[in-house]
Amino acid sequence: MSRLRRALLERVLRRALKLACGNDIAYDIVAAVRGPDIPLPYTKHIFTERIRHLVSCSAPISKSTQAISERDLWCSVLDVLYLALEEIVPHRARLRIADAVEHYLNHVHSALQALLCLGMIDPREFSMLLDLLWAHLAAIRGHTMTMLKRLWQVYRDYPDMIIPATNLPSVLEEWYGEREREV
Repeated sequence: MSRLRRALLERVLRRALKLACGNDIAYDIVAAVRGPDIPLPYTKHIFTERIRHLVSCSAPISKSTQAISERDLWCSVLDVLYLALEEIVPHRARLRIADAVEHYLNHVHSALQALLCLGMIDPREFSMLLDLLWAHLAAIRGHTMTMLKRLWQVYRDYPDMIIPATNLPSVLEEWYGEREREV
């Protein structure tokens, strides 16, 4: 790439970033696209990857791709709950982790609202993702019953948007095995 072309590209990128950061709706989306500050691969897949797809495609996600795998759903919520309740993590560290997760989920919430305002997300998908977001917030706060209630609402209200795991107990066993190896 020539120096002139590279300089022009950098100038265009700087201008685009200034415009995005100066616009509340664009900033909300950009902040969520970044992803969480701590490793939460399943949560990132459910929220960040979906938001990236919604902003990068001209068409909304189809009904078949709106669905979330039951495996990812449970692994995501369990990862967050594990971070909130893990006994070997010092209390102060757990509080910092909880703050980081809540911060990320606040960005996701703002991005989903911005996408809805822009007509870039189906209202039903928005509602499902909002319920999942509330389940994650309940999990990081250690509110297990609220988390389970929100997950039950997702199963009840959006059964067509969940791709069933062939063997949910094996998914939970796999998730638990990964945590045991970490310790």
